[in-house]
Amino acid sequence: MLLFPLTAAEWTVLLAVSIALAALGTEYLARPIFAGEHWTNDLAAAVMWSGRAGVWLALFLGVGGQVIA
Repeated sequence: MLLFPLTAAEWTVLLAVSIALAALGTEYLARPIFAGEHWTNDLAAAVMWSGRAGVWLALFLGVGGQVIA
């Protein structure tokens, strides 16, 4: 039974956007504009973690059989 069915195209977009967000946040945290405590560093960390969570979600949905052709 499919509880949260995604088409293959929707799944691909979810995976691609999640990878892009994770990479963007990781790249900014590696070379921050402002040293020390700054809200942009917190935002970059949030973007990175939401991207990583999206990647895991896409992988779990794919492995769990929630993606339909």
